Amino acid sequence: MFRKLAVAVLAAASVTACAHQKPVVQAEAPAPPPSPVAVAAPPAPTPPAPALKVSCATDMECTSDQLCTDGACTAITPSLAACGLTRVHFDFDEAVIHPDEFTLLQRAARCIRANQPAHVLITGNADERGTVEYNLALGQRRAAAVSTYLQELGVPAQRLELVTYGKELPICAQHDEACWQQNRRAGLHPGGTPRDITAQVSADEQREKTARP
Repeated sequence: MFRKLAVAVLAAASVTACAHQKPVVQAEAPAPPPSPVAVAAPPAPTPPAPALKVSCATDMECTSDQLCTDGACTAITPSLAACGLTRVHFDFDEAVIHPDEFTLLQRAARCIRANQPAHVLITGNADERGTVEYNLALGQRRAAAVSTYLQELGVPAQRLELVTYGKELPICAQHDEACWQQNRRAGLHPGGTPRDITAQVSADEQREKTARP
């Protein structure tokens, strides 16, 4: 009897001990890090194809920001030689632009519109014949005629500065018609600065007064 009781107590104690024992959980092995995804390098940019020069015979065959130079349309830039000083010439005692000069002024207007300089100096000149006073007025009319034509071609008036030199600044000093024709002119000077001819005008006016009978 006593032996059966002892066995029963031991069995009960064993069950109780097992009830309080925490179950052992086997830790899972950490998952391996994901393999890096290969990213394809972006394609190298394709360099722009060089602009093809369009052949031309006149400026009208080019875009508004180009001139036809050496048979090809060329971009207008401040350093383009064709956009530099432009001269147009007049008949004797006239301030009317000759039709032969229209193409030069149309080209100059195209350059001015594309380059947009702060101002363009327009100078009016005359040959040596006539008085200082008369030729100053004639030079002014010639400069004004050029200014008016440029404005008709779309050049803003506020960019045009007019000055007359009359006969005071000749580019040819011979006393013949070939030379006089060169001096009867108007010049377009992008960004030009007027020259002070006050002393020359005073000297010539005094000379004219002295020469009068």
